[in-house]
Amino acid sequence: TGTGAVDAPFATIAKAFAKIVEQSDSDPDRDYEIIVDGMLLGPQEIEYNNENTLYVNSITLRGKTGNTDGINAGWDGKNTLLVEIGSALTINSDRGTDVNLIIKNLTIKGGYATNGGGIYLQNTIKNLTLSDGTIVTNNYAHSGGGVYVYNQSFTMEGTAKVTNNKALFYGGGVYVYEYPEVTIGGSAEISSNEAQKGGGLYIGA
Repeated sequence: TGTGAVDAPFATIAKAFAKIVEQSDSDPDRDYEIIVDGMLLGPQEIEYNNENTLYVNSITLRGKTGNTDGINAGWDGKNTLLVEIGSALTINSDRGTDVNLIIKNLTIKGGYATNGGGIYLQNTIKNLTLSDGTIVTNNYAHSGGGVYVYNQSFTMEGTAKVTNNKALFYGGGVYVYEYPEVTIGGSAEISSNEAQKGGGLYIGA
C-alpha cells in the first residue's frame, strides 16, 4: 500500500515495476532503480502487455545493504515432489522491449518451477545483467535451475554468482534460448550446479 517513497515503500517488486511502467512514457531514456530492503518472501511476479509497455533505458534491481537483501520464494532445497512454488522472480510479457535489466547485491533463492527456478524471463527485455553481489542459489526447475532466459541476451559481471542450483533436464545454473548471446566477465562465477545436460550453462537456439 506504499507510495514508493523511502518512508512508505512498495510491498512488492511488481508494484514498484508498475509505477515505472506508468511513468515510462514521459522519459524513455531514463534509468530507474528499485531498491530491495530485506528479504522478500514468496515468488515475485511481474507481467505486462501491449497496454503498458516499458519505454525506459534500464531498470536496476538492487539490494539496499548487500546480498542479505533479496527474494526467498520458499523452497527448502530438498523436496522436489512438492507442488511447484514458482520462480523466485518472474518477468513475463507478450512482447519484448529494449530495456536493460540489472540485478545487483541481491540473493535470489528458494524457487521451484517448471522453467527458471530462480529467475524466469521471457520476451521481456533486451538484456539481463547479473552484477556485483548478486547470488542466485538453491533453486530448482526442469530447465534453468538458477536462471531461464528466453529471447533476450544474458550477461554476468563483477562478483555475480549462480551456484548450487539444480535442473532436471537442461541448464542447472543458466539456460539461454532463442537469443544465445551470453557474456561472462570479471570474477563472475557459475559453479556447483547440476543438470542432465549443461550443468552450469546450457545455450539453445
